[in-house]
Amino acid sequence: MSRRRSLWPLLLALAAPALALGQGTEPDWELADDAVVEDSVARWEALLLLRGDRVTGLPGGRADLERVRARLQLAYRSEPESGWRYGLAARLRAGSDSNRDNLRNNDNEKSDGAELAEAWIGWRSGPVELSLGKAPSALALTPLLWDGDLRPLGAALALSRPSGDFNRWELVAGWADPDHPLGGSVGLAGLQAGWHWREGAPVSGSLRLGLLDFSGLDSLARAGLGRGNSLAAGRFVNDYRLLDLQGELRLRLAQRPLVAGLDLVRNLDAPSQRDGARFSLVLGELAAPGDWEFGLALQRFQRDAVVAAYTSDDWWFHTAARGWMPWVGYAAGSRWNLRLSGFRETRDGPGDVTDRVLLDLSARW
Repeated sequence: MSRRRSLWPLLLALAAPALALGQGTEPDWELADDAVVEDSVARWEALLLLRGDRVTGLPGGRADLERVRARLQLAYRSEPESGWRYGLAARLRAGSDSNRDNLRNNDNEKSDGAELAEAWIGWRSGPVELSLGKAPSALALTPLLWDGDLRPLGAALALSRPSGDFNRWELVAGWADPDHPLGGSVGLAGLQAGWHWREGAPVSGSLRLGLLDFSGLDSLARAGLGRGNSLAAGRFVNDYRLLDLQGELRLRLAQRPLVAGLDLVRNLDAPSQRDGARFSLVLGELAAPGDWEFGLALQRFQRDAVVAAYTSDDWWFHTAARGWMPWVGYAAGSRWNLRLSGFRETRDGPGDVTDRVLLDLSARW
């Protein structure tokens, strides 16, 4: 048996103990820092992700890619409802592939190594929140525009006020360097306004309108992160000023939450090939051991609709492609979760089809 084929039994062996875990308290199947956790003055947190990855139909007649990866994040945070807040986090990574293949494989992180993932300080008082440092993006962005694993370095101001009994509006402004782990130094100014309708009601929804203005993008091209955006003589042909509109509708179906989302983006600085769209539908949630979640996402972006270096690397193509992604998640215990995702993506122009399967085992302590 070849080395690549032997990786899947290894990952399944790692996942087996999670399936045997008993009942417990709230789980979290994603390795995501914006998940709901109990508020406390200060707390330690550990996040573990084990991933199996198989990609077929790669461009240029490349051999199929199969790899296993592990990521551990250790964090210490203090996030009270009001007053000073701060967070520190470090990440450790290991994988069966090599760092020298990260650019070729369209990754947004290194396969092996350690890094400072977060170092930020903030202050909250009533409707106002300030933050400074390296932290998750203050703007709410979908994988169409942004990889949630990235930690920009900058400052943000957020305002939030209720309107009536259930409604709320918010305004977020910030400036940051996206701080891509593989290189490049870019400026990003962002502004996003949001309206949340009937929060907490059986039927609720939200709308967000945002503007993202990138500067200094040529440093990405020098770092090899052009990734399908239009380039000429090693420089970006267009500037990138993105107008983004997101809508979400939430309701309950057969006693399960059902969430439909739509994200539309246009690059105002590109004369053509400037639009992108994403639709997602998610049934269920992993709120207790034994829960299931089913989802489907459809995604389409033209060559210069987004800055390809910063879009989600779960999708193989970061721009100039269309595809769909079904997934299923299972809460295997109070801390462990499994997720199986499939991707089928078609490149613009050649029309080549690339398929991908991700199997994730994650845990939170």
